[in-house]
Amino acid sequence: MIEHQILEKVKQASGSYIYDPIGDSEIARIPAFIDRPNCQNLIQLAKNNANKSIHLNLSTGAAVHQNKIRNSDTCVVSPSYSQVSELVSRIAVVLCTAVTHAEPINIIKYAQGGHFDQHIDAYSPIHFAIAEYGRSERLTDLISAGNRTWTAMVYLNDDFSGGETSFPKLGINLIPHEGDLVCWRNTKQSNPILNSLHSGLTVQKGNKFVLVIPFREKPCAQNDPSYYI
Repeated sequence: MIEHQILEKVKQASGSYIYDPIGDSEIARIPAFIDRPNCQNLIQLAKNNANKSIHLNLSTGAAVHQNKIRNSDTCVVSPSYSQVSELVSRIAVVLCTAVTHAEPINIIKYAQGGHFDQHIDAYSPIHFAIAEYGRSERLTDLISAGNRTWTAMVYLNDDFSGGETSFPKLGINLIPHEGDLVCWRNTKQSNPILNSLHSGLTVQKGNKFVLVIPFREKPCAQNDPSYYI
């Protein structure tokens, strides 16, 4: 079912909204959600603090570098951090959720050749099994906080080539534009929406910076980035 409150907020901001009635996918985009100075400040934060991005190995439960899956650097920031707290609050209003449901923020840098292969942001039954049986130091609050409802992403720059956000099952490629907010629904009644499958296409030239915030069903451990994958 379409979130009419979210749709109304997107319309008020002169944004666009896509609904897939077959696969229950929803994608919203609001242009110029943050201005250039804020984008530049967040980019600098990533440049100063980013480390090699990690991904969870579902066979071992270990968080490792997997360049074939994602090739990027990530700066993890608490939603309460002064540089981002107002932005998180504004995004929570758009998505009709609470700031306490926001995961730690990831500011991600994709250098030339950087990419993130096709994936779904929602946690699968395998993730929940790993969390329940304590097979990983990651996913520490998955049971208590629940699945990811929405993902919010802000494009922090557009002075690069390539790097589109692709939703292959929907036939949609989003072209990055500095300051734009893009949000997509990950779950319906806690179950992953398969048509939310997406990827960050390869950056052909330059550096791409994005800010990513997944939101959960319940409050989560905002100051503990250990579960983020």
